[in-house]
Amino acid sequence: MLAAVDDPDGGGIVLAGPQGVGRTRLAHEIRRRLAAAGRRTAWSTATSAAAAVDFGALAHLLPDDLAALVDRPAELLRRADAALAVTRIDGDGEIGGDAPVLVVDDAHLLDDVSAAFLHQVALRRLATLVVTVRSDGRAPDAVTALWKDGLLARCDVGPLSRAATAGLLERVLDGHLDLPSLRRIQRAAAGNPLFLHEIVHAALEDGSLARHRGLWQWDGVLSVGDRLVELVRTRIDAADPRSAAVLELVAWGEPLPVWLAEHLAGPASVEAAEQAALLERTPAPHGLVEDEALCFTHPVHRVVLRATTTVGRRRAVCGQLAGALLERTEQTERAGGRGSDLSRPHLLRIAVWLLEADTPPDRRSVSFAAAARLALEDDDPRLAERLARAALAADGDGEHTAARAVLADALEKQGRHDEVVRLHLPRSSVKGPTPATARTPTPSATGPRADGLGIAAAATGEPLSGSDPIVDASGGEVPATDAWVLLFDSRLAESIGIAQVVLARPDATSQAHVWAATAGASALGLSGRTAEALAVADVGLGAARSLGPQQPWSTPEVVWSRVLALVVAGRLEEARDLVDSSLVEPGGPADTPPLAGMWLGFRGLVSRLQGDHATARATLREAVSLLDGAGGHHAGVDPFVRLWLAELAATLACSGDPRGGREVFDEAVDRDTGTNRVFEPWIALDGAWVCAGEGRLAEAVDVALRAADMALALGHRALEVGAAFDVARLGRPELVEERLTGLVPLVEGRFAPACRDAARALLHRDPDGLADCTRRFEALGHDLVAAEVGAVAEVLLPVGTADAAEAIRRARRLRSRCPDALTPLLAPSAPGDGQRQYRRETGTARGTWRIER
Repeated sequence: MLAAVDDPDGGGIVLAGPQGVGRTRLAHEIRRRLAAAGRRTAWSTATSAAAAVDFGALAHLLPDDLAALVDRPAELLRRADAALAVTRIDGDGEIGGDAPVLVVDDAHLLDDVSAAFLHQVALRRLATLVVTVRSDGRAPDAVTALWKDGLLARCDVGPLSRAATAGLLERVLDGHLDLPSLRRIQRAAAGNPLFLHEIVHAALEDGSLARHRGLWQWDGVLSVGDRLVELVRTRIDAADPRSAAVLELVAWGEPLPVWLAEHLAGPASVEAAEQAALLERTPAPHGLVEDEALCFTHPVHRVVLRATTTVGRRRAVCGQLAGALLERTEQTERAGGRGSDLSRPHLLRIAVWLLEADTPPDRRSVSFAAAARLALEDDDPRLAERLARAALAADGDGEHTAARAVLADALEKQGRHDEVVRLHLPRSSVKGPTPATARTPTPSATGPRADGLGIAAAATGEPLSGSDPIVDASGGEVPATDAWVLLFDSRLAESIGIAQVVLARPDATSQAHVWAATAGASALGLSGRTAEALAVADVGLGAARSLGPQQPWSTPEVVWSRVLALVVAGRLEEARDLVDSSLVEPGGPADTPPLAGMWLGFRGLVSRLQGDHATARATLREAVSLLDGAGGHHAGVDPFVRLWLAELAATLACSGDPRGGREVFDEAVDRDTGTNRVFEPWIALDGAWVCAGEGRLAEAVDVALRAADMALALGHRALEVGAAFDVARLGRPELVEERLTGLVPLVEGRFAPACRDAARALLHRDPDGLADCTRRFEALGHDLVAAEVGAVAEVLLPVGTADAAEAIRRARRLRSRCPDALTPLLAPSAPGDGQRQYRRETGTARGTWRIER
């Protein structure tokens, strides 16, 4: 931008962009820098009021003797032009020297005389111009000619990117914002710096943006302050008055089908709003037969219009919307000779409109209880609660049982467990819950399936549903949920068996396939049957995609099982790529705090195993914050909180903070409810690394061996490989060489053989074997383990050989990827004369391997 202003062959620059994008701020910065460089500058701001007078915006720049000419525009224009030219006459009578810099902000509001003068200045190069204009508004012809005729360079100032928004927020807040909160603010501000400032300022004032466990979190409820209202109302009031009718409809009906908007407000109103760039057409949401729908060009407009609409007007508008869509639906059904049967999205939209209109449904086609269930499936528990309570308030509707059941689930998903207990619902009152909503024991759930990750009933041997997975009448959904429960009780073989039966049933629903595949793939992966696990996950992924937005948790849950299978198989590079791609996917797990917490936890776990401890610490802390307390509102995710706490503890202990690691690990231990077994081997193994970080290597070996035995008892063959190999990494390869040899035929993939061979090479001090294992671990993405065995290979290879030189290069490259990892095989070198030796440490009863340089 400065280059365009300094260009002697150019006349300056036009900064174009929508309201609030930062045009004025950029113009101020350009002026500041030019003034600092010694250039003469002047500033003018055009306004609608000043435009009522010829030369009104520029009058303050005129000499006093020209002020009287404002009623003679032609003469004023000539004299002003001449006066500006005189300022550049050099000693030889020629125009020269540095041109003054004239900044004109909001030039689209200039009166015609001022616009013509500006054009003449640019044409004759009498001044360097910095001009800002609204790209979504109309400007005088003389102003648009500035860039159309090539007199000034045009720079379109676009919205902030997601990365720029994130960086700006971190600087302003002096801290990290959790991922779902960042996504919410990014969507609300839509890259507009002015709106971003007002949103954050209002959220800080009302406390909805606050720190939790060291992270900033926002609940997503936009506070509408006076400044934000003023900004939006100024924009809307400047538009064609005909647009007002459709704007209030879209405020309560977004995304609003175009036909419905034109039916209620008229095509002229729709056209006016689109011409003013307040509304835009988008594809209709999934499940609607309409081709196009209307949405606001900026999400803040909808929030402000809703907040400033009177109660009476809100009721009238929402009543209109509900009545028109109901009438259209019934007409369509009558034309087709069928009874009225609202589609899923229409049912939810009409129910919400009736709710906002304070009108109870008086037609059979609309059920608040059914709509509440749909809202819950869309992961909107607050809306589900409102609809369920509305259903309960409508006496005689015959749906009290269903409404109370969905209310319990909605309250549970918000973490309001005491209120759930007070509902006193019968255990048989709810349709079988999904794994996403069945993560906590609730009175509303059917039998022990509702214990989900809590698993208390299954863990004590209490029978599950008792349904035959082949003949049950739920389309396979009840036994599929049983498979999920069995997984988290580590009854892997039973979980796999039920999942396989459900997946083979021709009458099983897509939802049943999703749940069965999620449980089955996870159990297969933990069992070491990686190929089968990935194949089952693919089946579940196809079923999840067929459900579409109706079940937003389905795809992330299935992909989660795939990540789990890859992690325990030691395929870390693939697991990391899958997690990263999922976290940036629009509408993916990053948009929902509980899902984001689980996915960020996996991101941290993989980063720890790879030796990227800085990323591991940040993402695991964020995962815990999201799942624990205000961020997640899901008490049923406590098992994941325990796991991520334990992983964080191991990360801290092995990166120079053993005291912090022990404190965090103690918190993980204290949160054990005794109702979940699937993560116990993982947590025990993390405890071994906490001991190692404290220097208690003999105890660390004992704990790692217990973790391996626990994995064996639970059937976690894949995890047993990792735990056994960790014993070798902690200095006792002789204790696990035979065990790893026996595991290799039982666990698929390249990781188990690499672990066996590395343990054998460590035991026998085989530098060539260690060098080979270094390459194999690196190919799997196990940078930390590769760095460890590479470091041992480096000191064992003969000094001065080509193999030693290559080993040194590889070891140091790998070590650079794990800069703050402190494990026994990567312990800081002891000072010495540069000689390298590999000796047996005798400081403990059992001894450990250690590198010294």
